[in-house]
Amino acid sequence: MQNNFLSCVKSYFANTQVWNYCGRDKVHKPNTLPLELYSIPIQELQQANLIRDCLRAGLEQNVDFGAWKKQLAISNQDWANFLDVFAEAFTIHGAKHALEKMKKSGEQFTISGSSWKYIILDVVDKEAYKANGNDLFLTMVKIYNLNTLGLKLDDAKKLWKNRRDYRYEKGKYQNPAVHF
Repeated sequence: MQNNFLSCVKSYFANTQVWNYCGRDKVHKPNTLPLELYSIPIQELQQANLIRDCLRAGLEQNVDFGAWKKQLAISNQDWANFLDVFAEAFTIHGAKHALEKMKKSGEQFTISGSSWKYIILDVVDKEAYKANGNDLFLTMVKIYNLNTLGLKLDDAKKLWKNRRDYRYEKGKYQNPAVHF
């Protein structure tokens, strides 16, 4: 199921224009190109109907789940309700784990309207960030464009890890559809 969820997260990025409302962060180190990142709060993914619906569709096709439905003689309506609740809860509680897994594996994905490849560079807990006009502590997902000129991935990771030693400019996230 985890692989299906990862596919759903990647599908979300591929089918939404996430860059229209994400924050754009920069880390400036003297005498080098700045590190530029897209930033979104984890709530963006936790509240995404596209991810939840994708996961639910995968669960409907799951043979093990189907066998349990039949074995337990669960009605179609009760089963539909169960799948809705399960998919929503898994999306909320599984998002961070999926993102951490994508970060660790270096799994690449695309964003709608672009053929460029991106990765999850980091998932930062309790980062102070301006979101929808409010100063909040949020779990922020840091997305790096692998097609960025000048910075190799290892250099980007190193610069990000040491960001507090340099000038770190945070962007502003603005998506009124996401609630905090």
